[in-house]
Amino acid sequence: MTWAYTRQHYRSSNKTKEVQEQELEDLHKYYAPDMLRIILRMRGYYIKAAQMCAGIDMLPEAYDT
Repeated sequence: MTWAYTRQHYRSSNKTKEVQEQELEDLHKYYAPDMLRIILRMRGYYIKAAQMCAGIDMLPEAYDT
């Protein structure tokens, strides 16, 4: 997953700001369900940490669902 975000960053460096933001949002939407599944499986602290990050708007909107 980290590789996908890094690759997207470098591939979109010559694109317009709007296109960069849309591609990043698409990536968030794609990976958000996987992150939720991983966090729920790890339980405890990780669920609470994710709740706190979502509560203070530290995560992109796609991860708040």
